Amino acid sequence: MLADRGDSRLVMVRSLTGPCIQVYPAGEWEKREDAISSRAPSDPTLVNMLRFQVAGAGEATPDGHGRVLLPQALRSYAALEANCEVVVVGQIRYFELWNAARWQQVSDEVLADLGNWSSRLPELGL
Repeated sequence: MLADRGDSRLVMVRSLTGPCIQVYPAGEWEKREDAISSRAPSDPTLVNMLRFQVAGAGEATPDGHGRVLLPQALRSYAALEANCEVVVVGQIRYFELWNAARWQQVSDEVLADLGNWSSRLPELGL
């Protein structure tokens, strides 16, 4: 599907919401870069986000079989070690790569709190 858009490059970053890797199509990441660039560069929150997420970013183009090499720093952050099971979680504009055991823990926590967070969806217009 990425190739259908004319650009199969992927940008991989540390997630700000959990110990996983967020993978963006390059075009989506460029929109995020534009939004980041429009902010005051001296804002401490922005500086920390840039140091944590953007500084460790990696770019890759899938090979003919759809495979990419994940940078070691990102693999370590997400605990994606050799022979571990990996879960791909879609997030509309990007997807996440999780260590399966960690994903199960997060998924269980989300499910246990379903009544609390789902009741707020109308406030978000959803």
